[in-house]
Amino acid sequence: MNLKGLLLAGGIGIALALLVSHLFFPVSELVLDASRGERLFSENCAGCHSLEPNAPLLRGPSLHGIGEWAGSRVDGMSAEEYVFESIVAPDAFRTASAQGMMPGRFADELAHQDLLNITVFLLAQDKRIDYAALLRSEQPTTRKTQQSKPSIPIGEIERGEHLYQTLCMSCHDIEIAQSYDLYYPNLRQIGVHNRSYLREAILDPGKSITPGYETATLQTVDGQSFVGRLVYEDEIRLTLVVLQGNGFAYHEFARDRLIPFANGELVEKSPLSGMPPLGLALSEQDLDDLITFLTFM
Repeated sequence: MNLKGLLLAGGIGIALALLVSHLFFPVSELVLDASRGERLFSENCAGCHSLEPNAPLLRGPSLHGIGEWAGSRVDGMSAEEYVFESIVAPDAFRTASAQGMMPGRFADELAHQDLLNITVFLLAQDKRIDYAALLRSEQPTTRKTQQSKPSIPIGEIERGEHLYQTLCMSCHDIEIAQSYDLYYPNLRQIGVHNRSYLREAILDPGKSITPGYETATLQTVDGQSFVGRLVYEDEIRLTLVVLQGNGFAYHEFARDRLIPFANGELVEKSPLSGMPPLGLALSEQDLDDLITFLTFM
């Protein structure tokens, strides 16, 4: 083969190599950072989703081991694509009977690269990441412009804060402190929900009880009944947090010292909320002000 032929063959080889490289490793200026994804997860997601095995149930489902099962949820969709889509469009894979609690605002408020960073962080715990599949994830198209952000209604927030302090603060904290969510849900990140969800939660508390905060009742063999929040159970024991006077007390029960209810269960969980429908006593303006305050939590 002459020099011209060698150069031609070499050029074809390089072109094919670049083509194959582009197919498996798409050209991108994005630099993905799992550590930044971890920080973003902590700020935006950790209040609802746990990553630890056997952790208490939070508002949203546990994401422990997500890299192992995400790729099997939807036929033809990789784990990378499934996790990313779940973040930017949380209604996409929700079952018909499930109540939508996760907000869809993240696609509007976080940069595309940061959405990918969260995805990388979640998957990196359990699997080797297919970066090619991840980089093919589509840029969200619903991002809001800076000009579209409404002005902050200071007056409504201040009036709503006063109502919160008067009606809600004795049960629901908005700060992170010891036992801040031991018996009642903490409201620190309640603003992830839209106004219609918050309105319904205030007017009809039993409509959307936060998972894990149902009122639980159990009976002991010596004839006593205990009512509280179930915070732990295993094959040997159950732990109940009971409201007593001005504080809380842990009560641990051995399973063999409990009497089952008629359905055979050792714990009966009430479908009713312990929160009174305070919203019915509020004017429409007060209700709107309280909701406005909560949306900024």
